[in-house]
Amino acid sequence: MQLYKINSTILTGLLGVSIIIYGVIFSYSGYTGCTGKEYSFLNHFVSELGQYKCSPKANIFNLSLIFGTLFLIPYYL
Repeated sequence: MQLYKINSTILTGLLGVSIIIYGVIFSYSGYTGCTGKEYSFLNHFVSELGQYKCSPKANIFNLSLIFGTLFLIPYYL
């Protein structure tokens, strides 16, 4: 019975991280920014993907953070 709890906890953590990574990758693939430059992890902050005025896919990024965090909370507890 305890083995089932460990597996569901690990699955919950992996699912939460996967949702957030998917949101980041999907958002930066079409990012042009306010200045018209493409997104680069070296030149931009990750939070810039969630700005509505600069990022066309900000909704997807912000929702991925919300839903990914909902799965990570039980994992951390």
